[in-house]
Amino acid sequence: MNQLGGLFMAGILSMSLCVPAFARGYEDLPEFHWAYWDMKQASALNILSGVGNGVMMPDKTLTWQEGLTMIARVTDADGFVEKMKTGTNWALASYQIAFEQGVILKNDFLVVNESCLADPVTRQDMAVLLARVLEKNDVEVEESTSAAADALSDFHGLPSGYQKAVACLYNAGVIRGNAEGSFDGQAIVRRCDGAVMLMRVLERIDGERYGEEQEITLRFLNAEGEEVRSAVTKKGYVGQWLGRLIPDIGDYKTRDELNYVSSACQEYTVTVTPKTEMEIAEDAFWEKLNRGQVEYNDIWEQEFALTLQGSNPAKSKLLFGAEDQYRFSSQAEAEAHMRTVKIPVWKISNGKKVASQQYLTLHEAIADDVVEIFTEIFNDPEQFPIYSVGGYSWRGDSARGEHNCGTAIDINANENYQVSDGVAMVGKFWKPGVNPYSIPTEGSVVRIFEEHGWSWGGNAWEGSSVASSGYHDYMHFSYMGG
Repeated sequence: MNQLGGLFMAGILSMSLCVPAFARGYEDLPEFHWAYWDMKQASALNILSGVGNGVMMPDKTLTWQEGLTMIARVTDADGFVEKMKTGTNWALASYQIAFEQGVILKNDFLVVNESCLADPVTRQDMAVLLARVLEKNDVEVEESTSAAADALSDFHGLPSGYQKAVACLYNAGVIRGNAEGSFDGQAIVRRCDGAVMLMRVLERIDGERYGEEQEITLRFLNAEGEEVRSAVTKKGYVGQWLGRLIPDIGDYKTRDELNYVSSACQEYTVTVTPKTEMEIAEDAFWEKLNRGQVEYNDIWEQEFALTLQGSNPAKSKLLFGAEDQYRFSSQAEAEAHMRTVKIPVWKISNGKKVASQQYLTLHEAIADDVVEIFTEIFNDPEQFPIYSVGGYSWRGDSARGEHNCGTAIDINANENYQVSDGVAMVGKFWKPGVNPYSIPTEGSVVRIFEEHGWSWGGNAWEGSSVASSGYHDYMHFSYMGG
């Protein structure tokens, strides 16, 4: 077995013991990677695992044993696990499941057997496997080959046995060909390619099964992978948002984006983190409101209102002295309320992180809290490095941004650009996981700012969750949400 196969085997064995959590991600699968969201979903659904040591290897060759294992976890996950419990090798178990589920046929024209499971899979072979998965799950797809033949320049050059499968996947929206307009059936599939194709197939399967009742198990783990409460079993349905099935977990909150219930997964990990004191106080307020002990407008008198994201009367009163005021009327008025503070930061020097300091000017009413924010970031194990930080900046009487108010902060502006539909407006790029100065969506900086009531421009106003579309300002944090 090659090195990749050995590493993947370790990942598969760990998958049989617990459901993976994607909370910290994989260091070689940054958020701007074209397959990030599909691979993240596949990981959360226990279909795909990393190869160990926080590595996913998205661009490595996909072998038959890896591809068949992913497919086995969609078509018969329980059967796959049961075979491994009896001591069957994971690669052989996936091969056997493929036969049982009709993904590989007796006397098949596909050239695959027990001796070549470590060989790479081609695009045309993967197409046949996935087309059979759709057929087995009774997903209705237009059988005509005309659309695929018109769109894919090399369609008629494919062996006849592959044309039907390629047309099936094209008509199902699973494939669209490469940049040159061809299918390139002899090309080798990468792990990211295989995961994306399989997730598109699963999307069609789940669409056909939408609303089907499904019993699922929820497990609750903290960031260290420790169970914080007993697992629960719930009745749900395919397509349902998992958040609706999560019971009260006391002084914990969910940390990750939650998946929808899929027909391919019966056990889900919910990663949780302890609630802050303010969040606990907020829960208590809503309980009192439900009991009729307080009025809704009493919320603006509560301390936790200052940690709610976006603008509100409590924040306005704190900053400007009036609940209906949201800006300073002049530069002179603004500067009379500014204060400069010293904050601890990590910097990178000669390839190593070293403790340092920065100075930041901002609104005096939130100055101490901002120092606390950066102190928490500094003390977090991530040790996110900050070489550039900017706060108050009067940008003209007509400017509507919060820098005029001293309630906005920009961090590492070059590596966390302001971008609209992929076109940089300020800064050069955003490459979390590749560049150490780029702010990760799921990292300590975003989490800690949001816990203190700040909004992040990376996810607060975008028209799309995809980094290359919509509007994003990855450097920007704002106390009033603007």
